[in-house]
Amino acid sequence: MRGRPVGGLGVRLARVVFPIAAAAIVLAGCDDDDEPFAPGLDVDAVVGFYDPATLTFDPLGSLPVVHIAERLDPGVPPQLNLARDGTFQIVFRYLSTGRFEVIDGEFTTLPDGVRLEFGSEADAQRLLLPQRVELAFNASTGSLSFVGEVDVPLDRLLELAPEFEDEQLRDPVRGELTMIFTRQEEDAGE
Repeated sequence: MRGRPVGGLGVRLARVVFPIAAAAIVLAGCDDDDEPFAPGLDVDAVVGFYDPATLTFDPLGSLPVVHIAERLDPGVPPQLNLARDGTFQIVFRYLSTGRFEVIDGEFTTLPDGVRLEFGSEADAQRLLLPQRVELAFNASTGSLSFVGEVDVPLDRLLELAPEFEDEQLRDPVRGELTMIFTRQEEDAGE
C-alpha cells in the first residue's frame, strides 16, 4: 500500500497558513480604540520631591480615620522622591525613636500616572500601603493620588493607632486608603 509522502506540499502549506491565520485572529480582536500598550507619561513630567497632603487609613467602620503622617513625626512628614532612573524613595521618621527610615522601590509611568512597586510587602506596609499601587497624576496641581480599599496587617495598624487595641478587628484590616502627594514648588516648574 502506498501512502502520501510526508513533508509534501500540504504539510508545508499548513506550516505557513496556520501561523498567518492565528495572527489574523489575534489582530482581529484588537480594536483601534483599545490601546493595550499605551505609552506612559514622560518621566520628566513626574520626577521630583512630593510632600503628603493627605495620607489616611479609614478602617471602614465606627472607628476614626488614622492620619498616618501625623502618627509618624508631624514635624518631619514622609517625603516621596521620584528619580529619573525609575526608582523612588519614601523617607519618614518615627516619632517614638526619632530614627529616619527609608523605603526604596521602582516606579513606572502610566498614561495617567505612576505605578509604585515596593521591594517587599513588609516595606510598603510600614506606611499601610500595598506593595504595588497606582497613583493618578494631576499636572495642573502637581499631585499624585490614590483612593481605594486595601488590607493592612493588624499589628502594624495597632503600632500606628494603639487606641484600637481593645477593638475587635480582623487581621488583615480592610479599609480605605487615601494618599495625595503634592510636588514641592521648586520641582513643579522643571
